[in-house]
Amino acid sequence: ALRFCTAATADATFAAATSDAADFLRRTLGLDVQLVDVPAARLPLRATRCCALLGWMPASRRAVTLALCTDCGDFDARRFGVRYGPRKLDQRAKVFARTVHCVIVADVSTLLLCVAESHAIALDARGRVERASWERVPLALRASLVAPDDRRALEESRRVAAAAAATAAAA
Repeated sequence: ALRFCTAATADATFAAATSDAADFLRRTLGLDVQLVDVPAARLPLRATRCCALLGWMPASRRAVTLALCTDCGDFDARRFGVRYGPRKLDQRAKVFARTVHCVIVADVSTLLLCVAESHAIALDARGRVERASWERVPLALRASLVAPDDRRALEESRRVAAAAAATAAAA
């Protein structure tokens, strides 16, 4: 996600973006993530600061990057001419906006492996989720992990997702 903000609200916007990404990974996918600041020597050219959200893969015994949140300052706004301020005849009276980028899923295959290892989900020889570990699959991923020929499981996952959405809407 890309967020525009003012210089005064840049810190709050950056904190909100990292919090939203961490909440998505924790609540939706059930992953335990750790927020790590990227050192200044490893920052991209346009970044003033950057944080990585790392997820632990227990079977591989390694941490992987699942999300990156970057405060780009006014670098992107200068490139694209994004300004804000009172409307005046003199365009120079306006100041450049600040941008905050948040890439929640850096690599989809890494994310799916992290989910599978974290929840101890077993796959069969064809790469499908085994019946015994189906209950451990997060609700958000159930519909996309069902093979097209397994209609009963697909209908069950849709029913469970609809019930969960109705429960969340009622709360």
